[in-house]
Amino acid sequence: MKHSKKPVRTANPSECWAIVRVSSREQEQEGYSLDVQEQEIKRLAARDGNEIQRTIRIVESASDARSRELYGTAVEEVRAAAVAGRLKALYFHRVDRATRNFSDLADLEKLQKSYAVRVRFVTPDLDTAHPAGELLLGVLACVAKAETGTRVEHVKASQLKRVESGLFVGRAPYGYVNVREGARGRVRTDERAADNVRLIFTLFATGTFTVRSLMRELSDREIWYTTKSKCFGKNKLHKILRDRSYVGDVFYNDQWYPGSQERIVDTTLFNRVQSLLGSRTYLKHQTTFGHQLVECAHCGLKIVGEPRSRTLADGSTKVYTYYRCTAVGELGHPRIRMTEDALDHQVRELFRCIRASDDDVQEWFRSTLRVLAQDAGQREQRERGQLASQLSQVESRLDNLLSMRLDGEIDASQYREQQAKLRGDKASLIARIESLGQQSAEDSDLIIETFELSQRLLDRWDTADFASRREILMMIASNWRLEGETLVPELRMPFQALAEGLATLEAGNGRGERIRTSDLCNPIAAR
Repeated sequence: MKHSKKPVRTANPSECWAIVRVSSREQEQEGYSLDVQEQEIKRLAARDGNEIQRTIRIVESASDARSRELYGTAVEEVRAAAVAGRLKALYFHRVDRATRNFSDLADLEKLQKSYAVRVRFVTPDLDTAHPAGELLLGVLACVAKAETGTRVEHVKASQLKRVESGLFVGRAPYGYVNVREGARGRVRTDERAADNVRLIFTLFATGTFTVRSLMRELSDREIWYTTKSKCFGKNKLHKILRDRSYVGDVFYNDQWYPGSQERIVDTTLFNRVQSLLGSRTYLKHQTTFGHQLVECAHCGLKIVGEPRSRTLADGSTKVYTYYRCTAVGELGHPRIRMTEDALDHQVRELFRCIRASDDDVQEWFRSTLRVLAQDAGQREQRERGQLASQLSQVESRLDNLLSMRLDGEIDASQYREQQAKLRGDKASLIARIESLGQQSAEDSDLIIETFELSQRLLDRWDTADFASRREILMMIASNWRLEGETLVPELRMPFQALAEGLATLEAGNGRGERIRTSDLCNPIAAR
């Protein structure tokens, strides 16, 4: 086994180094700058009859975790010089510039005992070459460690106070911007970035995008992250979609606290996105009838789309999509492949079946749906009353919680935990009440629009893009099956009632004999 070659030690170490170090800009402003330390170290070295050959300057920041690595790198350089036998003495201004924990103290002792490096300090005038100096260094190192621990506790307490005031600790997330107002840092909404965040949530909430396809969609729309870093990466998008800061919360120490920043996304939209993220099945291709939409009637597995390209005579390329069951290659399974044009033709025929050409039939459906809209409005009024009662109970519990904290019945940690939960419940109830209010005002028109939509589906299908076509298919049917080469939908109400009623009328059995008006309200209730 080969042994690594040891560094060559010089007979008489002659180099003297200095390390000057500040931990914040405030120390520089208070007269404890790197230059001040360096000048006083040089004066001490001159009294010792030495000259400083190299000075290592370190500026640290409490908000930057990488700052500690700077001092570690400096210690490694000093150790390498000591091992090589070049280092005679190492100078610091104060003990807390050299050691802030026992690990740092051990490094200094090793330099002194293993490599005979003299360690000197300006304040106090301390020389570790003497036993008294070693003893004093150990005492002062313990003091420096205690002071560092105290500063850490003060920083944590200051951060917690800031969080309890609803403010971010450190840099605000995308969509907000840190600004300086006098001596205080504030957070303001970055309108351009906030618009991007709203668009990201809105697009993803449609259910037609994965994080990766959303990334491409934003690029196609020329929606950029920043002017310097244009692309929304997958990790950036996922972080944005999971960030509760956009609904008014602040994250600190593995917990969410109520924040004071402006909400960029409403709670209902945010919860919808979280639901989709939790049960996301990712698309590989944008296929209208693929992606878990249609199941095979033979085995129950899902139909998948396979894009295929072919070069035409003029040199252009045309893409075709074929649909098949995922188990089509298994023994005994029908080997059926359907083109998208064939499935598209069947969907168009379905739209024609639920299209009423008779004006009297259309008017009868409209009047019936108006009555159902009124019933739905009454149900929502009752639900709104129940939610208002629950909201009142939550507000009462918040008041009681504050009283318990003031009376000392619970500690600060319990108060923050329960307060955060109750505020979350309150925000959710308010969002549901607001949603009901908007829904109640729009239901009557929406129900009529549902019927009118059924009469215009064929026209809309012709002009719809991939996402819109999938929305139409999922809207009119709860399930789609491929039986042989036939696409069979399980129509939602009122589309099923409409199709059956129109079929009855065409058979001459009288108006609406098989149409149950109670069925027509199902899509409204489900929505």
